[in-house]
Amino acid sequence: REQGDALQEVTNERDRLRITIEKQEGLARKCRRLEDELETKSSQLEQALEMSQTLQDNLEAVRSMWEKEQLLRQCVKRLLTACEALHGDLTCMVCTGLLTDPVTLAP
Repeated sequence: REQGDALQEVTNERDRLRITIEKQEGLARKCRRLEDELETKSSQLEQALEMSQTLQDNLEAVRSMWEKEQLLRQCVKRLLTACEALHGDLTCMVCTGLLTDPVTLAP
């Protein structure tokens, strides 16, 4: 009878250990899966940050071009005003050229 009890106790302990091992293996699989997901999300975040930086750089370049265009428009307006004051009208070749350039005078 004692051997039977001891054998049952060993069997019960083995079953508890098997269950514990299965739980640990399941947790290890879940941990690896979460690590993979984290790596994927981290990679996606890096790509998003790179895209954000590129967009920010592009925005800055556009803003700089817009500012330069605004300065150019101001210069053209001053030049036209000066030519008109000098000639009384806009008949000189410089003024005529500026007036016919749609890019320069576009609103």
